Amino acid sequence: MLFVFASSDYDDLVARATSGVSLTANKKILVFESRREFGEGISSFQISMYGASFLAGATAASLCEEGGKDALVVLANPTDSPIALAGDGLMAGYGRTCDTEYLSDDWKGYVSASHAYQKMYGWASEYSFIFPVAGGSNSGIYRYSREFGECPFLAGMDVDQSSLSDRIAGCVIKHIDRLVYEYLDGWRQSGKLPESKVYDLECRSSRPGISSKSSKERKAKACRRLSILLKTTTCSYTGADTAHRAPCAGTRPKMQSRAMICRLRSHRCTMPVPTGRC
Repeated sequence: MLFVFASSDYDDLVARATSGVSLTANKKILVFESRREFGEGISSFQISMYGASFLAGATAASLCEEGGKDALVVLANPTDSPIALAGDGLMAGYGRTCDTEYLSDDWKGYVSASHAYQKMYGWASEYSFIFPVAGGSNSGIYRYSREFGECPFLAGMDVDQSSLSDRIAGCVIKHIDRLVYEYLDGWRQSGKLPESKVYDLECRSSRPGISSKSSKERKAKACRRLSILLKTTTCSYTGADTAHRAPCAGTRPKMQSRAMICRLRSHRCTMPVPTGRC
């Protein structure tokens, strides 16, 4: 039997409930979106957004250089470690610290679309790029971008949101279903869940010399110049007027604007440089 807790919000509860208790061999506990290491029979599982957010930050640097304004990170709250890690990744790729706004002090930051919409009246004139990691609250930001012409570039989050606004410069997509399947299938085959598992950016370059172990400086340069190609067969690229997707045949069609392309085991982000949408 496997009992699953949905997020790191339950870390303390799991720790208290299992303190001094040994689980029988046929019982396991899995905590999603947590990095904490628990006792025997309790596993943690997190999809790190740091690497994909790093690539988004490199793109934001190019867009902000053209727009003449800074980037903004919008987080649901200051307490959730997975979204804080995404903000750290964005700033690392961006090359410097940028402003961070929190929509709430707790879980309500994920359900504050109206508040985010109102805040956009000020943010739209102050920033060239906004990176929102706030769940359902992001819809308020995208709504503003559809209703007003003057709006910063935005990032889509979790799923392909490019249809929500023509200001979405790229999307960070987490294929949670595939990853969970792979994780549980590994458990079925090996008979053992890893105590702690973090899925992060894994990629290879279309040119030699750029690897996932490159320095931050080299990664940032690669993000602007290269297509990051991974194990899957989908390429996403952006032309001057239209967005196009097709199976990767080893070559790319002629483009008037370049695109960063990365496909991850846990993420896919498509971030065009310097303009466009995913």
